[in-house]
Amino acid sequence: MAITYGFYNSQNGDRKYDAVQFSEIFDGVICDGVYQSIGSAFLVKPSTGTSVSVGTGRAWFNHTWIKNDSDFQVLLNSAHPIYDRIDAVVFDVNSGSRINSITVVQGEPAETPVKPTIGAGSSRQYPIAYITVRKAATSIAISDIDYKVGTKDCPFVTGPLTTITIERFVEAWSSEWNDWMSHAKDEYSSNLATNKSQFEAWFRTMQVNLNSNAATNLQNQITELTKKIDLMASGGYSVVSIEDSAGRPVMDSNGAPITGQRKYNGE
Repeated sequence: MAITYGFYNSQNGDRKYDAVQFSEIFDGVICDGVYQSIGSAFLVKPSTGTSVSVGTGRAWFNHTWIKNDSDFQVLLNSAHPIYDRIDAVVFDVNSGSRINSITVVQGEPAETPVKPTIGAGSSRQYPIAYITVRKAATSIAISDIDYKVGTKDCPFVTGPLTTITIERFVEAWSSEWNDWMSHAKDEYSSNLATNKSQFEAWFRTMQVNLNSNAATNLQNQITELTKKIDLMASGGYSVVSIEDSAGRPVMDSNGAPITGQRKYNGE
C-alpha cells in the first residue's frame, strides 16, 4: 500500500491522474447503487416476445457511472421446451474493456431452476432483475420479473453517505407493526377480562336484589296483568257496585247492591 493524494497542477507533466483517482473524489460521498429519483430507476417491464424493456435511470458502481435516457430493449434467448430457467438482467461494469452496459446472464434450464451466478473480478455485475423464462413460453409476463433495484443486491443511492434498501424499511415497519399488534392484543385481552369481571359482578348483584319480596311483587303484577287481559277478552266491560261519595254500596228498595258496567280503558 502507498499513500496517494491529489490534485495538484502539473509542472512539465509531473502530476498525472487517471479516471479512478478522479472518481475517488466521490468516495464516502456517493455510495454504489441506483439513483432513486432519476428516471424510472431502470424499471423492468415485459416487451414483445421474450424481450424485456429496461427503463431510464442513472447508477454509480465501482467509481464509474452508467446512464440510460430511453427504454432499452433486452432480448432473452428462446425458452426451453421442457424446463423453466432464470435469467439475470444486470449492470455489467467491466474495468478491463472500460465499458459499462446492461446485459443478460442466462441461467440453466431445470425442473427447479436457480438464479445464475453473476460476474465478479474485472467484470462486476449487479442484478437489475431476475426473469423467469417459462418452459415453451413465447412471451414474458409481469409476474415473471423479480425487480431487484432497491434491494441489498442493487441498492438505491439517495444522498451523501447514504445507501438505502427496501429491506431496511420493511424491517423497520415490520418491527413497529409487531410492537403495535402485541400491544393491541394485550389491551384487548385486558379489556375483555375487565368487561367479563364487571358483567359477573352485575349479575351477582341482580341475583341478590331479586329476593322474595321482589319476586312477590313481580307475581302480583303478573296477576293484575292477567286480569286485564281477561277483561279485554270479554269485551272490555266489568260489573261493579255503585258507591256513594263515602265509598259505600248504594242499595235498592230490597236491600240489594245496585250494580253497573264499567268499560276497560287500558289502565
